[in-house]
Amino acid sequence: MKLLDKTELAALLHIQPQSLPTTIARKPDFPQAVHPTGGQALWIESEIQAWIATQPRGNTNKRGAHMRSS
Repeated sequence: MKLLDKTELAALLHIQPQSLPTTIARKPDFPQAVHPTGGQALWIESEIQAWIATQPRGNTNKRGAHMRSS
């Protein structure tokens, strides 16, 4: 199981890391972060990939940046 930090997650979503909180807040079905050591939020890559696969193609964030679904 691979865990993604916020920089890796943002890269996978094709957004800036500082946009993550807004993006996550707008997507109630976004996978929950895990905190394996009680500190840094990390996301399970397979859960993120599965979530991306459920998103409509051409999905954009509020600023018009495209979030890839592949």
